[in-house]
Amino acid sequence: MFHPNLSTKITVSRKIASILDAKSKETLKNHYCLFANFLVKAPESKHFVGIHQDWTYIDESSQASYNIWGALCATTIENGGLYIFPKSHKF
Repeated sequence: MFHPNLSTKITVSRKIASILDAKSKETLKNHYCLFANFLVKAPESKHFVGIHQDWTYIDESSQASYNIWGALCATTIENGGLYIFPKSHKF
């Protein structure tokens, strides 16, 4: 996500998107992947991402957007689990 080389970021985004697109076509109709990325936290990292809202790139009055979040290892509250506030999609 924060790699300094734009060409590398585009290559990675396209590869991840191709994998996710193939699977998401089973569930989602008339969609496309705008971008894809990943973050890596070093082992034993103390880095913490606080409460935040992901950007929306569409007109939400007529379209829907989705974020697909997947962990690359088992996650817990101690090592970086994901929490979504109930009904926060309605804020």
